[in-house]
Amino acid sequence: MVGNIRLRVPSNPITPHGAYYLLSGKKPNMTYRSYDDTAVFHLMGGMSIPDRHTAPESIRLKSLSGLMAPWAQIEQKGATQDGATFIDALYDPIDADMTVIATGKTPESTAQLIRDWIAAWDAKKPGELSFFDHNAGRWWAPVRWTRNPVDKIRGGNFTTQEFTWPFKAEDAFWRSYDHTDEFRFGFSQLDEEFNNLSNWTISYTGTGTGTVVAAPQYTGIMQSIFGDGDWEAKWSAGTNQSRTAVLRRTGFATGSDNQIAFMKLGSFPEWSIFDEAYNDIWLRMGNTETPGLNGLRLRIQRFNIEVSYFVNGVETTLRNKLIFSPAPGETWGFMAGVDGDPRKYRVLRGLDGGMVEVMTVKEPGTASNLGSSYRGMGFGMEAGSGPTVQLLPASIRSFRAGDNATQTQSGMLRRVNVGDQDMWDRYTLHGPGTFYIGSGPGTTDMVKYGPLLPNQIVQIRTDPRKRGVVDLTAVQPSPQELKWWQQAVKDFVSFASGNNASPLEEELLSKFGVQPPQGNMYSLLEGRFSQPIPPKPVAGPVQQYNVLVRVEGGNADSRIVAAGTPLRRWPL
Repeated sequence: MVGNIRLRVPSNPITPHGAYYLLSGKKPNMTYRSYDDTAVFHLMGGMSIPDRHTAPESIRLKSLSGLMAPWAQIEQKGATQDGATFIDALYDPIDADMTVIATGKTPESTAQLIRDWIAAWDAKKPGELSFFDHNAGRWWAPVRWTRNPVDKIRGGNFTTQEFTWPFKAEDAFWRSYDHTDEFRFGFSQLDEEFNNLSNWTISYTGTGTGTVVAAPQYTGIMQSIFGDGDWEAKWSAGTNQSRTAVLRRTGFATGSDNQIAFMKLGSFPEWSIFDEAYNDIWLRMGNTETPGLNGLRLRIQRFNIEVSYFVNGVETTLRNKLIFSPAPGETWGFMAGVDGDPRKYRVLRGLDGGMVEVMTVKEPGTASNLGSSYRGMGFGMEAGSGPTVQLLPASIRSFRAGDNATQTQSGMLRRVNVGDQDMWDRYTLHGPGTFYIGSGPGTTDMVKYGPLLPNQIVQIRTDPRKRGVVDLTAVQPSPQELKWWQQAVKDFVSFASGNNASPLEEELLSKFGVQPPQGNMYSLLEGRFSQPIPPKPVAGPVQQYNVLVRVEGGNADSRIVAAGTPLRRWPL
């Protein structure tokens, strides 16, 4: 959101005095961001200190009250009962006031500063009030202007004006960044960490020299400090000319044409204005022929990725895309055979905790090779020709691959709550498959949802006060997944409306069971979530909890993404 900011108060870079407070943590930072995200006012802390000579305009906090929401006890009392029975406690909105001092270089600049401040607040659209300190981290709440100020705002007559500003946060609590985790299928039919390369068939092309070797992750001074570390596949530099290596796992083939591979990088690929180095993932390679003659290739460059297929050594490029540079520790994934289409390919990138799709490619025609003779897998490297030395591709820490077949897998989601309130998770389920999620941390009781079809995405909210199931599907099921009469109704409505169905027609589609084909999405939910993620203990460190998950009938597209928002009563 930083790119939207047009006004920042104070406008000067941080001063030495402010840097001292920011780095030492002696004062927390308090910031208000306007409802349209174009203005930021630093009210307290190191960022709020103005440069008295070049940019004296500032709005600084003098006093603050009401940051903690009030609450009401819900009790029940019998006709002959002494005392009362506690039922619950419900929090009201945060209703607070802050007294601020607006300061400008001239009366005119002070008046403009106050106009900007007033314009940044709205009674209907919430802005963001946030606090940050070294101990608690960053906490914020959406806030609205609640009533007109009681103080006299004196216009452009003075260079300093003090007034009290009322605001309200309806959510009752302050929130921090979501804690997220992901369960995704692991494919370990081939799991290589490169203790050696004896199980790989290697083909080299190009005029240069240099080879792919298995070597310790650390060398030199780093090796003396950390030891060898994990082993990697690295390029051993040769003459300053381009050279390509393609490696296929000897004797390995998947059981079907649907394949998936993950490659974890250990360094940056080198580049210059003259040339650059590459890292490749190869799928559907010829099982026994020279590596690189046939197959699908994902090529990862410093600022670009490219998907191609090879037939008898002839390359056909399907698509390329600009990217941010690959980074050490990052994992890249390549899938062949997606959504029931063997000629649809997907590229993923991310860290071990989660992967995101960066490109999908549909091959036109049927030129690339399929069948049992083309089910080998591997990877590649290409060293570039630099101005003085050979440009090295990134090292590869691990290579995992397998058959993207329907299967059942289990695992755990790691959950952490740094707030002082219970955290109710949100689970986003990506089909296909039937999903089982623990009803709470540490329990073996499972909530079942599904089955979901490929492309279907559903969010399950565990908070009993919220709507439980939200359909997030963006890609409609294929005709093969719909009953013939459902498809007929869909075709008729599309024809009658020119593919511009009215709300009534959309409702009719839902009644006929076309959106979604399973019918009411609530009908797929069995069980109830019974326990939230507990808050941070009053004394002691934050605790980690585990939630059991299982997916039946899933594949590489199946995943569960958990997200929870930590909440607390006091932001400092």
